[in-house]
Amino acid sequence: MNDNINSLIVDKKDNVAVAMVELNTGDTAVYKIGDELKKVTIVDNIPVYHKFSVSNISEGDKIYK
Repeated sequence: MNDNINSLIVDKKDNVAVAMVELNTGDTAVYKIGDELKKVTIVDNIPVYHKFSVSNISEGDKIYK
């Protein structure tokens, strides 16, 4: 994938991304917001096409995707 992008985020206000490949604990998820590449370390296995948090989300917080 281009620039090692392996995840998708649609809008800069989103707080979850979608894994475009299987991501395992310790992997780095790479996604793009505008022209900026962002990275987050995966803390639990994420199956392909499943969502994962790109920021801290507390119980009761809204999920934006």
